[in-house]
Amino acid sequence: MKTAYFRSDWYLPALYDDEDVLKADHVNPANGYRYYRLDQMAQAELVKVLRQLEVPVVETRDLVSNWADSALIKQPLRYHRELLQRQLDDAERRIAIVERLIDSGGVMPYQIDVKDIADVRAVLTPLRLEPDYDWSLIDPAYQRVRRYLANCEVEPGLGMWISDSARDDWGEPFDFDLGFTVASQVPDGEGNECRTLPGGRFASTLHIGRYEEWYLAYQAIQAWLSENGHTQRGLNRQLVHVGPATSNDPATYVTEIQVPIA
Repeated sequence: MKTAYFRSDWYLPALYDDEDVLKADHVNPANGYRYYRLDQMAQAELVKVLRQLEVPVVETRDLVSNWADSALIKQPLRYHRELLQRQLDDAERRIAIVERLIDSGGVMPYQIDVKDIADVRAVLTPLRLEPDYDWSLIDPAYQRVRRYLANCEVEPGLGMWISDSARDDWGEPFDFDLGFTVASQVPDGEGNECRTLPGGRFASTLHIGRYEEWYLAYQAIQAWLSENGHTQRGLNRQLVHVGPATSNDPATYVTEIQVPIA
């Protein structure tokens, strides 16, 4: 019986054949086209996806060779699926920024106000995001602080971040404290610290959108400080008016950016 073939040369370069990643069943000597059996289609699709993800040839070969053992390939495939999802999330973030610039005529609209703010008490826990900036770690950290406050029978106020960077230096670890404002004193414990943050005069603006777009608001504030002869005198604060606890859409998050000024 004649073997049925499909041709995959348009997305499987000869390298994958030469390195024994996926051997063609037949190569046309006249034009070099490589043909694969129909039972190789699934592996060919896997190689195609891994090539698009720039997975090294050696790793691709290991995955294809273990194709029959689902237990061996599930974990690395899950990893590459998460990597692809991060790339998609980053693309969506960039698209959202461009759309906002289009809607605003090329200038991100931020109204800078000066506020005299009283001392604020907050329960905070430290967090570090490595340069891959896995923003999904934020909500679990909030939930840990929320559970601690519940055990202390204290009602949480607004979510709060404190950092010393405007986050325009992507590529470096991001260290900050996050938690909630509280109305009463709370004992320290379980990695949480109750702190009284000094009040004073702050330049403030509202940012609507994803956390990783905050740098746009900070750029607007820094430009305003320069234009109006002010300097920053302490740590940045972010008050979360709408966040993961109340919205499933990061594009609708509402954050008040506060920069202390002199």
